[in-house]
Amino acid sequence: MPRSILPSGIRTNNTVVRDPSPGITECILHRTTIASWNRVDGTVTLDTGGYDTPTTIRRMNECLHHWGFNARVCKADFRNANVVRIASNQA
Repeated sequence: MPRSILPSGIRTNNTVVRDPSPGITECILHRTTIASWNRVDGTVTLDTGGYDTPTTIRRMNECLHHWGFNARVCKADFRNANVVRIASNQA
């Protein structure tokens, strides 16, 4: 079931955050899972789904910030691939 409070105060009808299984949090923009945080191994997987738009990048950065990662992505990070994996810097 989707959470009603979205990361970084996102309040749009096109973005939802949910916990599909224990230890996993996903951010879905339209119908694409753009960010998935695996709290078990501490990684975040970012996937544009081919939609490398300013909104996609902005939502990814909002998720990273909300989830406590000291990282940001930009369009150049997706130049050669749709998916980027970030290892945790959390203790």
